[in-house]
Parts: sequence; C-alpha cells; structure tokens
Amino acid sequence: MNASSDIAATAWNSGYSSINELNRFLQAAQDIEPGNQQALYDDVVGQAYAMRAFEYFKLISFFSADITDNSSIGVPTFTDVPGIDAQPTRDTTGETFQRILDDISQAQNLINPGATSTTRFTQDALTAMLARIATYRQNYQRAQDFSQQLIDNHTLATPTQYQELFVNDTNGGEEVIFKLE
Repeated sequence: MNASSDIAATAWNSGYSSINELNRFLQAAQDIEPGNQQALYDDVVGQAYAMRAFEYFKLISFFSADITDNSSIGVPTFTDVPGIDAQPTRDTTGETFQRILDDISQAQNLINPGATSTTRFTQDALTAMLARIATYRQNYQRAQDFSQQLIDNHTLATPTQYQELFVNDTNGGEEVIFKLE
C-alpha cells in the first residue's frame, strides 16, 4: 500500500467524510434547545462524539507512522467544519490521540450510563474502545484494566452462544458489547 493506492484513498476520504458530517451535526446541535428531551439530546450528541473518536481512531491506526510515538506524524484533527479551500496539516500522533480521548470523555459524560444497546455506543463500548487504544499504544496495563472492567460486567459466551456471535440475525448474547448493524 502507498499514498496513491485506492485502499488508502478510500480509507482517508471515507473517514474524513464521516468526520465532516459529525462536525456539522455537533455544530448544529449547539443551536438546539432540547427542552424536556435533554436525556435524548445528550445521548445523541454523545453518540456523535463517540463516532468521531472512532473515525479518528481508524484513521490514526491506518495512517500513523508509529502509533506508539506521540511525536510521530498523525492525522489532521479538527472539530469545526473547514472551508473548501482549507489545507489542514497533520497533527502528531499524540495530538491525534488527545482529540480521540477528549471525544471519548465528552461521550462518557453524555451517554446514558444505563444504556445496553449493542448497536449504539454505551459506556461499555467506550471502555472497549479505550482498551483497544491502550493495546494499540502498547500500554498493556491500561488495556488490561479496561478489559477487566468489561470482563467483570459481562458473562462470557458458552460454546453454543459463541457460534451464534457470527450469525447476523442474532444478538449474540451478553458477550457482545458493540457491533455494527
């Protein structure tokens, strides 16, 4: 793979297209008065922060020169809607991960702690993302700590349930924390 390959271009364009849409949504959400729908509003905005963190994590995983080195080249991060002529520069890996962690923190503060959906971000799905980030960054103690939190909150699947995890029309049981629909 190189910078001009279709795979790289697709990953870059898809990621930044999603981030652009999420930034537009988050910007517009600031003008909404939720009234008596504050919990729903908070959850939806929290989902957007979680999705943006997820998109940046996918991009940094794919395009970082060294995901464990904070000073290595990362990806451009922005929280606004850039103009058509914008030429954002690449942040460092450390700056990129700080954006990801800030978005996860925002999501943790907004998403309902009692939510249990497997197809939406929940507190457990955010913890799973933090565990994965820690693993990619070779911070194995943090990865273990986050993973242990999840293990303590979820029952492992039986052999029969495990096979069902890979069937699209099933929930997969207690072991599934987050899946794409």
